[in-house]
Amino acid sequence: MTALRFVCFAFLFISFFTGCKSTHYEIEMRPDGDALQRKASMWSEDSDDKGEPYFIEFAEEELEAVAGIYGAKVPSELAARHEFEGRFSGELPGEFGSSGWYVHGETSMGSLFAYFERFGDDRIAIDLRSREVATHRTVDLLIAWLESEFGEDPDFPKFRDFMDTVVREDLWNIVLYSWGYDLFGYAMEPQPSKRAEDRILMDLAIRNFGYLAEHDYFDPLQIPQYVSASGESGGDQAVLTLIARSLAAKAGVPADEPLPAPLAAMADDFDELMYSLDEFSRESDTVRQMLEEWNSSGDNPVELEDSGDSVLEQLITAAVMPEFDLFGTGGDSLRVTLHVPVEPIASNGQWDAQGTLRWSRVIKGRADVGENLPDMLYATWSEPATSFQLEHFGQVVLQHDNLADYWFWRTELSSAHADEWDAFVTTLTPGPGLRTTLLQYCMTGDEEQCAKAREMDDSYYDIVDAIIRRLDSEPDRPEKRHRTSGMIG
Repeated sequence: MTALRFVCFAFLFISFFTGCKSTHYEIEMRPDGDALQRKASMWSEDSDDKGEPYFIEFAEEELEAVAGIYGAKVPSELAARHEFEGRFSGELPGEFGSSGWYVHGETSMGSLFAYFERFGDDRIAIDLRSREVATHRTVDLLIAWLESEFGEDPDFPKFRDFMDTVVREDLWNIVLYSWGYDLFGYAMEPQPSKRAEDRILMDLAIRNFGYLAEHDYFDPLQIPQYVSASGESGGDQAVLTLIARSLAAKAGVPADEPLPAPLAAMADDFDELMYSLDEFSRESDTVRQMLEEWNSSGDNPVELEDSGDSVLEQLITAAVMPEFDLFGTGGDSLRVTLHVPVEPIASNGQWDAQGTLRWSRVIKGRADVGENLPDMLYATWSEPATSFQLEHFGQVVLQHDNLADYWFWRTELSSAHADEWDAFVTTLTPGPGLRTTLLQYCMTGDEEQCAKAREMDDSYYDIVDAIIRRLDSEPDRPEKRHRTSGMIG
């Protein structure tokens, strides 16, 4: 009951006290040959009692870092919208704690472009390691407390083993469920919203409910008894007695034998037991000694405080919900715009007919290590060399994904074969013999393989096949895509 109240309070606290202060980041990019023109904007704002926004001071240290990347002066007025512009090729500046690249490849038939950039911390293993350590320390603390209360009971060693093995493993599995939903839960709902988050949290609760039932922590068939008992005088204690008996069965205690001492105490006076645990977690010398050992350890991913706060609550928070934030409602606003002249081959952004790709995300601060899956923005597109293709083929024969395939194929060629192919293409002219000329072409040294390929199909590599299909006047010609290994250099 106490743990449930704590979790509910935590969620209400997070929801209610998010406040109106917010930090905004915007990036606008335009391709410029082998580089991107990039404009970065940032500001912090609050809102008055009428909901009207106004600028507040932006973090000076972060502003200095971004200004340094762009080789600009640090603005003297912090409470404003700040903008920086620059031109970047290859690796992108990462001014907002990001990491990304812009790649441009060019051929005589056209060019291929790729943009990808990560926002948010990607050190997921650190967060998982912190949760694992917090989980094991939670069990260690519970065992230490149980030993202080019931260590003299002759049957306690068996119950201790039960806690140290079975409960430890099951608690870690429950924590992994929470971690997984925290990391990937947003992918379950296409549109972030409070209702969507409620659905995901309910899904997580049902999943945990099923796990506990399947692993014999309680009997789902006894739910009517739980409900009936809870409505009677002393109902909470009656329910706890039923749960205690289920836990005893889980620990291997037959139904006709007495409850183990810890479970008997839970059934007898749960509130008193929880008070004892709380006091032990806050003030006992044992916990202080455990804290000293943990904090002095060379491997200590979980920072705990001996400040009067319950160490157990600190551990549970670190294990289960360090910052459970499915849709990033506790982060900063990020908007990214990339101007591209054609529809992308692949992208996770929103593209419009005006040639603009847009992304809108909420990202975590730089100190939030691996707490959510980082956002990866990406786009690939190709631009045909229209004049060149018209001159040598009479139409645009390669564009979009076919042009991307061509770029990879052309890049894979040996230097000698690439030069030979480029020279061959410049000799082509539109006309009825173009298809035959393409089919008969074979690179130097590949004559035997080309002959074998012609026996298999009338087009002997994918790129020529794509060009011929574009030129071919037979509308029902089947699409065949054979590729002979080693045929193209």
